[in-house]
Amino acid sequence: LLPALADPVLAGPAKVQALARHVPAPVLAAFGDDVRDLPLLRCARVPVVVHPTLELLARLGELPDAVVVTP
Repeated sequence: LLPALADPVLAGPAKVQALARHVPAPVLAAFGDDVRDLPLLRCARVPVVVHPTLELLARLGELPDAVVVTP
């Protein structure tokens, strides 16, 4: 394991772009907990929202097919 996160730390649309560069297949599922994960969640066939922040909860209408996992 690395003692620190490797650069760059991806957020928002950069996650989707990085994934597309390395994985040519469709995104079957994506997991997120914050609004910065919305672009990745939107591109997945099954978006899974895990312990979402209040801000992401307020925007769940943007992910009508989302599976929501809360404690």
